[in-house]
Amino acid sequence: MNATVKRPLGLLILLFWSYFFTSLARRAIQNIYHIIPVEYKGTKSNTHLGSIITAQTLGYTVTKLIGGILMDHLNPLRIFIYSLISASGSLFLLSVSSHQTVWLVSYGLTGLALGSSWPAISKTLRTSVASQELATWWGLISSSSNLAGCMGSWISIVISSYATIFLGDLAWRAPFIFVGVCCIISALLLTVYLRSRTIDTVNEINFKTIPTKNFNPSKVTISNQLLGKHLNSDIKHKRCDDTCQSLMSTSKLVQNTYDTSNQERCCNKKTNRLSNNCQDKDFTENDDKGVTIQPNKVNITNQISKLFRTLSLKQRLLLGSSAGVHMCATFLRYAIGDWLGIMLLNNKHVYSQNTAYLVASSYEFGGIVGSTLVGIVADLKMISRISSWPRRRILLIIIQMLIASGTLMCLSWITNHNASLTILLIISLILGITVIGTIALCGVLAVELAPPAFSGTAHALSALTANFGAILAGYPFALLAEYINWSGAFLVAGIVCGLSVIPLSFF
Repeated sequence: MNATVKRPLGLLILLFWSYFFTSLARRAIQNIYHIIPVEYKGTKSNTHLGSIITAQTLGYTVTKLIGGILMDHLNPLRIFIYSLISASGSLFLLSVSSHQTVWLVSYGLTGLALGSSWPAISKTLRTSVASQELATWWGLISSSSNLAGCMGSWISIVISSYATIFLGDLAWRAPFIFVGVCCIISALLLTVYLRSRTIDTVNEINFKTIPTKNFNPSKVTISNQLLGKHLNSDIKHKRCDDTCQSLMSTSKLVQNTYDTSNQERCCNKKTNRLSNNCQDKDFTENDDKGVTIQPNKVNITNQISKLFRTLSLKQRLLLGSSAGVHMCATFLRYAIGDWLGIMLLNNKHVYSQNTAYLVASSYEFGGIVGSTLVGIVADLKMISRISSWPRRRILLIIIQMLIASGTLMCLSWITNHNASLTILLIISLILGITVIGTIALCGVLAVELAPPAFSGTAHALSALTANFGAILAGYPFALLAEYINWSGAFLVAGIVCGLSVIPLSFF
């Protein structure tokens, strides 16, 4: 990495921390389902779990699409904060009831709350991190999801074990409360960061950009109001340096309004209009009339059509092909993460509960390595010399997806032949590295294909197809495993996902 590049390390640490607990919230039921007594979860536990996961994924898909498109017009950090708070409320609702319908609705609400979390993070990374380091930081932040998957079951077991002293048989509800509280703490920390950055930017600009010659100090409050309102509107989509430039030009316009009393009255009138409408308007500059007000209207259909008009035909086809691979990789990510341990536990005479936990943890640890390593490798200058963009991204995606497909087919075969724990750990580690690495690169490619103004929309469209894969990994995959065995279901998944890279190979 280039040492001269400025990195918002405080923000990146907060994003990692917050996305870790966001991922724990998304897998809250999966992490504790195996320790819930049968009288609470029922006898048909697998199909119930599949329907609950599907309900969450449907909600997640809806808000991820809408939130990703609207993220080009809204403040992504604020949306992430609202997402964390809403998710904590849904988790508290899960903790006070054990009825299947309540779980279905609550987990669906959790999906709706969390759907806009990653689009907000991706938009923040796109506008806060240097382009030559985007894949690296993208991989590092997304690896927190795999860290949550690796540690989630163990955290839930430890918390429920200690909670047994106070809650008895209801100790399995304690992890819901713990994750909900952590989401609220994360939201508070992000709120403090957002407010501190806004105040620092205002203080940095306030008196440095306003000329003092022939300037009446008593009128500073008017300029401060204009600067503050302009900052609150502009900071949603621009970097700090872009915001500073626009504010400097605005301060010059404000200073010019003090030349005559008539212009001063006009400025005061516009200031009042800004104060009254700052929540619902966007502000633009006009060289002749100062600051003008334009309505902030967002049309999702128009935003998508603008994106496709901006992209060339080849870029559109590449986005669609990458989205197809993104869908299959996401399907594998949740099919393996949610059902691999259950598949092993179904063979209790061969595999113990600890074996299932270790294999699941190995898979998520591989995801940490994969998302981090693939981001660093994709940003290496050596890779950029070998092939140009986007070919170097495509090659890494194809290679990883083919390895994941072949490894999954091997896994479906060896689980019926009493494979040793070492072999299972190695295979699950390889699956984690390749599957999660593919997902990370598909997201980066979608963001890089579009200009920064449309990066959120491009990622939202790719994520929409990806979440269809997550939906298929829930109840439909569990239903398939009931008609055939688990090994056969994973074999079919490996073959289909291996074929998904064929369209991408033509670019």
